[in-house]
Amino acid sequence: MRRLYKKKEDGPWYGQYYENGQRIRVNTFCWDKRAADGKLRDIEREAHSKTGVPSNAPTQTIAESLQYLVAHGCSDCAPATLGMYAQKGGHLLRLLGDVDVNSLSLDQVQDFINTRLEEGAHRESVRKELCTLRRALALSHDRKLLRADARTLIPQFRTRYIPRDRFLTEAEFSGLLQALPTARRLWVLLAVFAGPRKSELEALRWEEHVDLDRGWLLLPGTKTKKSRRKVPIPDYLRTALAPEWKPSGPVVSPWLNGRRDLRAACQRIGIRPVSANDLRRTFASWLKQRGVDSMIVARLMGHTSSAMVEKVYGHLNNESLTGATNTLPRLEDLDPNSGDRTLHLGGTGSPPGDDLFREIPASYCAPGGARTPDLRIRSPTLYPVELRAQTNQGDQAGLNR
Repeated sequence: MRRLYKKKEDGPWYGQYYENGQRIRVNTFCWDKRAADGKLRDIEREAHSKTGVPSNAPTQTIAESLQYLVAHGCSDCAPATLGMYAQKGGHLLRLLGDVDVNSLSLDQVQDFINTRLEEGAHRESVRKELCTLRRALALSHDRKLLRADARTLIPQFRTRYIPRDRFLTEAEFSGLLQALPTARRLWVLLAVFAGPRKSELEALRWEEHVDLDRGWLLLPGTKTKKSRRKVPIPDYLRTALAPEWKPSGPVVSPWLNGRRDLRAACQRIGIRPVSANDLRRTFASWLKQRGVDSMIVARLMGHTSSAMVEKVYGHLNNESLTGATNTLPRLEDLDPNSGDRTLHLGGTGSPPGDDLFREIPASYCAPGGARTPDLRIRSPTLYPVELRAQTNQGDQAGLNR
C-alpha cells in the first residue's frame, strides 16, 4: 500500500510504499498532490521491476514465454480463448521467437507491428497478437523471469473494429441449403434457427441438449455468463431434427473446412460468401427485422447485454427501413381541413400565407447579417422593435470600424 504525506505545510509531498515487507520512504519533489501520486506510482513500479528478478535468474525467450502461456497460463480461459492465443502466437514465434524477454525493447515490438502491416495483416489481427504477447510477458514477469513491466514493452496500437454486415436473405438461405451436401444441411439449419456459436453447435449432444418433446435446445456455451442458455426450437427446425434423432451421440459432426465449403457453395449459386458467424448473424437479423426486442435477441444469443446485437449482429434490411419511414404521418394527416394537398415551398406562385421559405428581412438577421437567420431571436414578439433598432445601429457601427 502506498500513501502520500507532507513534512511541512508548504513543502513537497513525500510518499511511502512497501517492498518485500519493508517500508520505503521517498521524496517525490512534487508540490501538486496528483502529480506526486503519479510520481510515487512510477517510483514503486520501477523499484519492483528492478528488484523483482534476481541477477542470476534463468533467461527465457519469447518462444518459451508463449509456450508456457498456452500450456500452463490459460487455465481460467475458455477453450476458444486458448485457441486464439495458440493461433495468434504463430507470427510472434516467427518474428520474435528467438529474442530474450529481458532484451526485448519497445522498438523491436514496433518493428514487429510494421512488418505485420506490410505483410497485409489486418489491424485487428495485429492487435490480438499484441494482446497475446502482453499476456505472455506478464506471466514471465510474475514468474520472476522478466525484469521490466510488460506494459512498458507494448507500444500503443489503436484499431477501429468494423463489424461485418453480411447476413442471408430468405431466398439466399434456401439456395444455400440446396447447394450444400445433405450431411451439412442440419449444421446450417441449427446455426440459422438457433443462433449458436460454432463451438456450441458442435458440442450439442442428443441426450443432454435436445428436448424435442418440449421444444427446447440447451446450448452449452462457456464464453460469457449468459452463454449456457435454453433456446426454443422453431417448428421448421424441429421438423428437420426429428428424422435425425438418436438416443445419444453428437447432433452434428465438426465441420473442419466450413469456411471453404460455405464459400464454394455460395459461388455455385452466385451470392456473396458467408462464414459460420454470418449464419449466426442471420439468426439475429431475421429476428430484428421482425420487430423482436434487442434484449430478447441478446438473451437468445448468449450475450449479457444488447450492445453486441445492436452493433454487430442485428441488421435491418431495406424493407424494414422503408416500412419504418412509411409510418411517418402524411400531409393530409397533418392538415386534414386543407383542400390543397400540394406542398408549396415558397417563391413565385406560392399560395397566400405560405411563408415557409420566404425572404427574411435584414433586420431579422443576426448582428452584422452574416449568421444564419433565426426567427426566434428577431421575431417582433420576442425582440421588441426599439431594442432591435438599437442593436442594428450597434452592428452597423461595428462594421464601419
